[in-house]
Amino acid sequence: MNISSNSDVSNPEVEVSGKATEFLALGYELLRGKSDVNLESKGVLDQFYPVGLKALKCTVETASENPGQLRLKVNNLSLLIVGDAKALRNLGQSLINTFTGATADEHMHLEYYEGNQLVAPSECSVIFMCCRPF
Repeated sequence: MNISSNSDVSNPEVEVSGKATEFLALGYELLRGKSDVNLESKGVLDQFYPVGLKALKCTVETASENPGQLRLKVNNLSLLIVGDAKALRNLGQSLINTFTGATADEHMHLEYYEGNQLVAPSECSVIFMCCRPF
């Protein structure tokens, strides 16, 4: 997987790009909902996302301030996705639903908007982008 960001420091947009099989593996790992998941980035940049991030870190909170919702943040050159086990399982299922049988350019957005039941008010938005099916 590759993880990079645009250069907007106040509200960055992060792209996590990879193969459908990588997103499916992440989804199944998140469905377990019992432990943190850390993935390193390949460090490839492009014109739209010129800031390379080092890692994607999905962290399970036992006492979440927003039960059932994820918080998104870029910190220390890592994309942090934090939430309780239910929220991370929901993200895992969403990744599986989106990327099962996916073709190149299939994608999924994670961002806060009023009424969003999956994402709490956050410091960034995320796009999961399928580069290749396998």
